Amino acid sequence: MKTFLYLCLLFCSMLVFAQPRYFEKNMGWSNVNEGRRIIQKSIDDYIIMGNVLSPSWKAYTMVIDNNGTTQPQIEYSVSENGNSGGYDIINTEYGYAFCGFLENEFSSSQSYLLQTNHEGGLINTLIIGSNVYANVSFSLCRTTDKGYLLAGFINNSNGLHTPYLIKLDSLGVQQWDKTWDNFTDAFSAFVTAQPAKDGSGYYLVGAINNSYFTGDVLLLKIAD
Repeated sequence: MKTFLYLCLLFCSMLVFAQPRYFEKNMGWSNVNEGRRIIQKSIDDYIIMGNVLSPSWKAYTMVIDNNGTTQPQIEYSVSENGNSGGYDIINTEYGYAFCGFLENEFSSSQSYLLQTNHEGGLINTLIIGSNVYANVSFSLCRTTDKGYLLAGFINNSNGLHTPYLIKLDSLGVQQWDKTWDNFTDAFSAFVTAQPAKDGSGYYLVGAINNSYFTGDVLLLKIAD
């Protein structure tokens, strides 16, 4: 009986480790680059979004097909004052939208929304959020009015990183922003924003802690 069980376990482990690997690629065109998100572009293609140091930090997109064949990357320089970066990307009716941060003229980070067409061509770059306190947007989603909700953190007047939301209308015009100042930890942030399937609002997930992304989980639900 023991021999039979051993053979069964051995067979199952061989199945797990024998799963086919379709392809494995190392993609890099600079000494320092990273991938952040991948979303579906069409039945056969996907969009990878990430950041590259070239020569300053900036976001990029790259198309990859089911066979691992890539098209040339497109880089987006959204800051005239230094570094910028992208953290999240979503499909839209006009192409794609992604969010992140840029260094503004005050040498501080500020959120942005970048819009491209289906080919990755730049449509618009919208600098949003507070221009007084440093802020970064990690995630975005569409709202029921076809606008945008961006989630991240802001460095408030007490020097703490606190959760931060920015709401834009369908044209990308900022309607409001909100800061959660009731957290006293050194670093708290929203990392993901997702609409509830029943249309009742939005789920916000993040972290509450005294160091970068190590601590308790933060979960909020807000009304539409």
